[in-house]
Amino acid sequence: PMLLAPPAAISPAAAGTAPSAEARALTVAALSFVREHLERHAQRAKRTGGPPPASDTPEVLEAARRLFSALVSAFEQSKRGPTGGTTLTAAEASAWSALRRQAQESLLALNQLMPASFLEPLAQLLAHSEPAMQNLAVVLLQARLQRNAAGLRVEMLKHDMARMVSITSSLVSSTEAPSSQRAALLALDLLARECGGAMPQLFESAMPAVIRHVAEPHPLVLNSALLAASALVSSLGVRLVPHMPVFMPPLLRRLEAALAPVEPPREALLVAAAWLDGCGAALLGTLPLFLHPYLPRLLRSLLRLAELDTPAARAVALDAKAHAVGRTLAKAIPSRQLLPAMIDAIGYAAQAGAPVHVELLQLVQTHVMLRPPTEARSHHVLVFQMLLSGLFFRSQQPDNEVLLLEAPAAVEAATSAALAEVVMRLDEDAFGSFFGRALSWAGAETDETSVGGQLSLSRALSFFRVLQGTQSLLRSLFAPYFALALPLAISYFGVRQPPLVVTAGSKRRRLGAAAAEPDLEVAVTRALATFLELGFTHEPERPPAEQLRALEKALISRLGWPPAAMLVPALLGAVGALAASLGVDGCKPLHYELCMATQADDEAQRRGAVRGLQRLYTTLPDAVLVHSPEAVPFLSELLEDADPEARACALELLNTLEQSNAGLLEED
Repeated sequence: PMLLAPPAAISPAAAGTAPSAEARALTVAALSFVREHLERHAQRAKRTGGPPPASDTPEVLEAARRLFSALVSAFEQSKRGPTGGTTLTAAEASAWSALRRQAQESLLALNQLMPASFLEPLAQLLAHSEPAMQNLAVVLLQARLQRNAAGLRVEMLKHDMARMVSITSSLVSSTEAPSSQRAALLALDLLARECGGAMPQLFESAMPAVIRHVAEPHPLVLNSALLAASALVSSLGVRLVPHMPVFMPPLLRRLEAALAPVEPPREALLVAAAWLDGCGAALLGTLPLFLHPYLPRLLRSLLRLAELDTPAARAVALDAKAHAVGRTLAKAIPSRQLLPAMIDAIGYAAQAGAPVHVELLQLVQTHVMLRPPTEARSHHVLVFQMLLSGLFFRSQQPDNEVLLLEAPAAVEAATSAALAEVVMRLDEDAFGSFFGRALSWAGAETDETSVGGQLSLSRALSFFRVLQGTQSLLRSLFAPYFALALPLAISYFGVRQPPLVVTAGSKRRRLGAAAAEPDLEVAVTRALATFLELGFTHEPERPPAEQLRALEKALISRLGWPPAAMLVPALLGAVGALAASLGVDGCKPLHYELCMATQADDEAQRRGAVRGLQRLYTTLPDAVLVHSPEAVPFLSELLEDADPEARACALELLNTLEQSNAGLLEED
């Protein structure tokens, strides 16, 4: 009876006088009694699978409404505290806190006992003018809806839910206070997520008001509006298709505005993260086939995220969220819609730089991997157009940036990975068309100037790097294409540009050229060596003798090239693969050329020739007995060489040959 008395009886502060300590203590005790009693009934209801049989009788519901009002009054009073700005002692503050806690827990317990139709008190509380009471209404509504969502949707009367949605939508539209708007949007989000699928017709009218808060946001309201919008999209589904021209542009503008600054502040990044988590996932999960008019804008925003490698972006895990949405987009959108949007984004990616282009190519790879193989075959022309953009990337850089190898290398690696994924889903004719176009482009003539030479090397480097993934994947199946590209590889192996002198203040150093790849020719040589090693490892048809002799001379020449110190393992790998492919008898010309190179004037060339002989014998042990007699005189002459390193290499190889010959003779 004390709690069910008029509010003034338990909240004298409402009448202008603060309740005494005794009154507060008595109220706390009464609330504690009520809470324990209600919780026991709630546990009993949980065991039986529903509220007590008498909980929906008019008498019980009326008593529940009165008790609800009394508990709300106690919570409100405890939230306000004493009037007159009185400073509270620690004991008084603890007492007010206990009063507030007991009131809220009692409200939660009462909320769990009431039937689904007990919504009007929550709606009235949501319309309260104080933010604390509105937040309490959201908490109670969330607890109510999560108690037994499936059962509630069946039990809840349509007119009760319609009234709740109507009140909530009205608050979203009419209230001016940001805190009230936020509470109403959160309540609408909860209602739509739990009941929108069962009663979608009740929520259609709420979308315009929600979008208004997205388009003209208050910082306190924006995230709640994005949550509500995503809930409505997920719940209403195809019912929203006629309204997409109205709500999609504001949604996309909000994401674009958040990402527009060169370095977006943390608040803007949080908005972008909320958009991706909510609206992005909802749109792609519910309306993927209807998004094609908006895909170019959505794709550009996702690509823009690849540029934001800042501490603030990493702090909100924006990269992970963007990748998750990108993967969903690649899987949900059919190729006939997504690939044209990707083609449209090539220009943007080329201007934005390597990270954005890499993101676009990885999106192509993910799309091809997750969609049915028939789509890649049907739209291979568009897929190859995307891959050609990665192939052309290096050569399209400004002249003074051609030597910046790290950024184009990342694009080439992404293109190579995507091509390897695509090739497994295409027929030979389709890949042959792409290969023929790429080979013609890489071998196209350029002018005789230094810029033309750099452009020619850039094309060769891109071509052989992009093919590397496919060559490793196809192995012997790549043999016909290896034979077609071998003349181009030989031509670049036989051309050596003068070494580039780099000073501390040079333009190239200021642009940040990669120390691991000092110039294009070194990078091209490494790519060519890898191409040759992979090609000759997988049993190709033997090239014509003229090509073999040219290749052997070019390889030996590169072994003595001064910058090749960092490339020796790759070049020796190519020599070994070539020797293994030719066999003991077929490698005689290669062995002879290596022996002759030990007499070259250049010290590096002599050392390289000895290393080449050593790799040949390691690869073909039987060649020791057959060919070592030819090599011994040359190696013996090197024992008197002026270069100590050349003498040491020759002595080591002679000892190896002696031991190998002794072992072979013992076996015989």
